[in-house]
This record gives sequence, C-alpha cells and structure tokens, in this order.
Amino acid sequence: MLKKKIKFKSEREKENHEASISVLQDIGLVEKTEETDQKKATNLGKKVILIDDNGAFRELLKEVIEDKEYRVVEAANGKEAISIMTKNPDISIAFIDLNMPEMNGLQLLKFIRKIDMMVNVPFVVTTGYADPKLIIKAKELGVVGYLIKPVDPDRIISIIEKTLKTTKSAS
Repeated sequence: MLKKKIKFKSEREKENHEASISVLQDIGLVEKTEETDQKKATNLGKKVILIDDNGAFRELLKEVIEDKEYRVVEAANGKEAISIMTKNPDISIAFIDLNMPEMNGLQLLKFIRKIDMMVNVPFVVTTGYADPKLIIKAKELGVVGYLIKPVDPDRIISIIEKTLKTTKSAS
C-alpha cells in the first residue's frame, strides 16, 4: 500500500485530520493503522532542530529523523540556530555540534538558556570531539546527551524517543 506523507499547514489542521481518520476508523470505513503507523502519527507534531556546520551530516540525520515522521529544521551555526529557534518555539529537541563557525555550540547553549521560551528544550551534543572538559561544560549547560561522530542513526531515534518521553513525563 502506497503511503503519502501529509504536510499540514497548522497544528489545528493536523488535529482535524486525525479526528476525521479516527471517526472513519470507528465506523469501519477506514482500516485501523498498525501500531508503528500510530507511533509515527504521534511524531508528526514533534519538531527537531539539527545545528551543525556539516551539511552532509545534517542531511543524513534529517533523512533518518523525517523517516520517523518528525519535522526537522536546520541551522549551520549558532547564530542561525538562535534565529530559527526563536521563530519556532515548538521545537521539541535539539542536536548540536560544538565546533561551528560564528557561534560555537557552547556559546549557543549559554545564550539559549537565557531565553525563557527555549530554557527547557533538551539538547544533545553530536560532535567529533570527546574532550572531557567539553563534556563537563556541556553537561553544566543542561545537555541531556553527548554523542561522538560518526553517529548511529538508530541511536539518534532512540535518543529522541527516550528524551521526549522523559521530558513529557517531567512536565
């Protein structure tokens, strides 16, 4: 069966669509989806930001993450990330490189933690550097995970699911 990705213009449009499908399933006009499809549907409203100056790395992660129906926005450096994040207050989780031009990952974390609407966004570091000092500094700035590149795509999805589940239960 061919499955088409649906892009919604708004959260309300998405909710109306899901409600319509649910009614059609209840009266037997549409088959109930498999559990994996239902899980993907719950991911539709979740937005992930990838902050890394390596475009190929961002594209790889974007493909893996979008395959699980998460929405993805991208930034090539810290300054660009600030602009994107302030325009997208619905970001659920951020993956951040530490070594970037213009504004590095640690500088970005320090800045973001001062913005009320972004203070609770969970950040996961994805970097090629395993410097213990950087790890400690990142943890002090509230990073919830630290991955050394190259990153296993399955690990990325696992971290997203675990972090969002933990974040949701904490709120």
